Parts: sequence; structure tokens; C-alpha cells
Amino acid sequence: MNELKGNFKATYDVVKRAERCVLLRSKAANPSHTYAVGDVDSNGLVFGLVLKTDPDAAVREFCTRSFPSWSPWNTSRA
Repeated sequence: MNELKGNFKATYDVVKRAERCVLLRSKAANPSHTYAVGDVDSNGLVFGLVLKTDPDAAVREFCTRSFPSWSPWNTSRA
């Protein structure tokens, strides 16, 4: 995996990283943290950011982008 590049590093911390996707959290909580989910190109640049205020929604977006077959509704009841 390449190192991430871009201007977002001044305001966001990387929470999770997959091969082609990243979950970011704002460094400042004013009044609360915001989250961003974006795609990562082969040069390490982040694009297609989607902003979320709910951490659970951000994690769902990250999982959906990172694992296309993943769905929060596909839960096993074994």
C-alpha cells in the first residue's frame, strides 16, 4: 500500500485503511468529530470523499466501499 497523500492530513487522522479505501476522523471536535470516507488511487491520493457526522454511518460506508459484497443486513443467525 502506498502512503496517503493530500491536504486532508492537516485536519483528519486515519482511523482505518483498506487497499482502496480510507476512513478518516477530524482532529478537532467542534462540537463533535466528523468522519470522511474516501477512495484511494494508485498514487495514494484520496478522492470521492463522503462526510458523515455519525461514526456508525461512517463505518458502514467504509465497509461497503472496502468490501463490495458486505452488507449490514447480511447477518448470520446461526
